[in-house]
Amino acid sequence: ELLDTPGVLWPKFENQTVAQNLAFTGAIKDSILDYEDLAFNFIKILTSKYPENLIKRFNISLSDFEDPNIIIESIGKKRGILMPGGNIDTEKTSQIIINEFKSGKLGQITLESVDDIIDRK
Repeated sequence: ELLDTPGVLWPKFENQTVAQNLAFTGAIKDSILDYEDLAFNFIKILTSKYPENLIKRFNISLSDFEDPNIIIESIGKKRGILMPGGNIDTEKTSQIIINEFKSGKLGQITLESVDDIIDRK
């Protein structure tokens, strides 16, 4: 017998990296996510493993790679995602970053490697 329960996940993840990767892909409900934290962590992955994808998609320079928050603000500024008063809407910018990953606009990105899985064991 095979029982398939699509959309059913564990009530609690012991490994936060697994939970985070699932959140990046949309497997966890958006309503329970903090997009700014999620985008911050996603940007950290991109800058270390896929900086060229980040540069190409968002037209930012390597000098922006000092801090994920600076990168998010730079993307928001380039996209014109501003709130009243001229401040960058980092929440909306964060949602755009994650949604562009989900839709494949950031290119081919692998969140886990075999080495990552072996290291967790």
